[in-house]
Formats: sequence, structure tokens, C-alpha cells
Amino acid sequence: MATRMIRPILTFWLPWVLANAVAAGASVAVIWGVIHAGWSGSLPEVVVAAVWVSGLLFAAVGAMVGVAQWVVLRRLIAGAGGWIAASAFGAVVGTAAVGLFLNLLSWAWAPWSVGWLATGASGGAAVGAVQWVVLRRAVGGAGWWVLASAAAASAGAIPYYLLTLGDDGICRVTAGGTIAGVAYGAITGVACLLLKRRSLGGTSFAGIGRGNATGETGGGS
Repeated sequence: MATRMIRPILTFWLPWVLANAVAAGASVAVIWGVIHAGWSGSLPEVVVAAVWVSGLLFAAVGAMVGVAQWVVLRRLIAGAGGWIAASAFGAVVGTAAVGLFLNLLSWAWAPWSVGWLATGASGGAAVGAVQWVVLRRAVGGAGWWVLASAAAASAGAIPYYLLTLGDDGICRVTAGGTIAGVAYGAITGVACLLLKRRSLGGTSFAGIGRGNATGETGGGS
């Protein structure tokens, strides 16, 4: 039993957590770099405003995270070819959702902890909803992915806030993003394994992580 659980942890869960940690740290560093390049004059402010308002910046970092996730995910779940595009679009939708929630919570005078948990959950749910469109073709019960993504992003929002509180330098921001990625990857990695186990039609992890992903389709929501 222990061996059956250790195999998917070593072959999928740990690489998934690492991929999310590296990609999240790199993505927030890219956003930080673009913003500060605009402030310093290295990039024209009109260019920064254009990539920000149009969502191109967030689509780019979403694609960056999506590539890192897809490299690991394809080992576990076949039929996730649209994952990168879904992640890019999901990042744009998620950023819009976070912005909306921040405005709503500022009116409600919510405590910072509630604010970061809620905004993290809203962004994670939005990204997860777009990724669900791809995931549902490959595994059954993929609707749980939206909830897992929301919980994971919410869990990652708090350490990011605490690490960058009072110091938004590149080192703190990157470290915060990396730790947030670890939290996100840990929770969503478990969700991926559970969804895969469900698609295999059993209650055991036997057969997961032994090589190529199989292409069973759950047909569930």
C-alpha cells in the first residue's frame, strides 16, 4: 500500500509542486519587472499600460505557468493538450476576478485576511473554471478541479501577502510567489491524483505514475 502511494508522489506530485513553485515565482518576477520598468522609464508607460489593460501580460505569465504544469500533467492525464491556452486565458479571467473582488472588499472594509483569502479564491476559481473545460474531456468529476484551484490559490495568497508586506522588492516578491506556488501545487497535485484515481475506476493508487498517461475519458462534469 505504501509503495503504491509513494510512486505517484515521487513521479507526479513532487514534480508538479516544483513546477508550480518555479513558474509562480518566475511569473510574479516578470510582472514586477514590467511594472518597475515602466516606473523607471526603461519601458514607455504607454507600453506597460497597453499590456496591462489588454491582459497580454497576464496571458503571457499564465502561459508560462501552463507550460510548466503541462510538462508534468501530460505524464498523468492524456488529452490535456489545450492546457497551456486554457491557463493563459484563465490568468486573464482570474486577474479580472481578483480586481473585482478587491474593489468589492474595499467597499465592505473587510479584514486583510478575509480580503486575501477571498481574492485568492476568486482568482483560483476563475483559472480553474477555464482549465476545467480541458480537464473534463480527460477525467470524470473534473468539476472538483474548480474547487481545488480556488482553495489552493487562497492558501497561497496568505504567505505571499505576509512575505511582501512592507517590502515589495524583487527578492521578496519572487520568494512570495514561489511559496504561494508550493501551496498551490501541493493542493492541486492531490486533486489531480484523486481525479486520476477516479478515472481508473478504483479506490487505489495502483497504476498511477507508472509511465505514460492513459487516455480514458470520464465524461463527467
